[in-house]
Amino acid sequence: MNKLLIAAMVAALGLPALPVLAQAQKGAAAQQSPQMKRAQDIVNGRCSLCHGAEGESASPIFPRLAGQHPEYTAKQ
Repeated sequence: MNKLLIAAMVAALGLPALPVLAQAQKGAAAQQSPQMKRAQDIVNGRCSLCHGAEGESASPIFPRLAGQHPEYTAKQ
């Protein structure tokens, strides 16, 4: 029970930081290069259909892309 209470307290301490983190991510997205924007559009439009939104394919037919080396995905 004590471990659960400590975990809840630690999680609650991080809650005030969430708006700051969200704003930082929003700012980073606004500064995205055109090449990264194009890559994101391709992934969202094509790759995620078979490989999943996070690159974790649910089917053995389609290889897992998450965690692959950049050279592997560049060849595709």
